[in-house]
Amino acid sequence: MIFLPLLYGCFILRGFIWLFILRDMELGLAYSLSSLGYLIIPLLSLIVLGEPFRENFVPGGLLILAGITLYGRAEQRLSVNHGENTL
Repeated sequence: MIFLPLLYGCFILRGFIWLFILRDMELGLAYSLSSLGYLIIPLLSLIVLGEPFRENFVPGGLLILAGITLYGRAEQRLSVNHGENTL
């Protein structure tokens, strides 16, 4: 039962962190970077908890990184074409 208040505290802290991120960063970029959690959580579970390594983690992680990279490049090209520097 001690973990329940800790869990709620983490959710509240996550909400405040998300608000601070959105204050300074564009929504599309912040949302695409939030998908890094899909890479960080399995890596932490491997290191901290000793979870087994799954073979499908590597291609999935590479697809996530490729998507973030493509989004960043497209956003950069759009900002250059419009004469803005949003990144």
